[in-house]
Amino acid sequence: MTTIELQKPSSLGHVQASLAVTLVHRVFENISKQYRLGLVSTGTLSHDLNRF
Repeated sequence: MTTIELQKPSSLGHVQASLAVTLVHRVFENISKQYRLGLVSTGTLSHDLNRF
């Protein structure tokens, strides 16, 4: 007879996803501040994003 153990689902994946979203939000927030201060501008948004 085979026994199958059921494990409680881990919330670690949810925590990692939440941390990733927070990190991305902070990066874009920083870029936004730099644009408002006039610190970033190579002519196009795609070139500016590639700088980071």
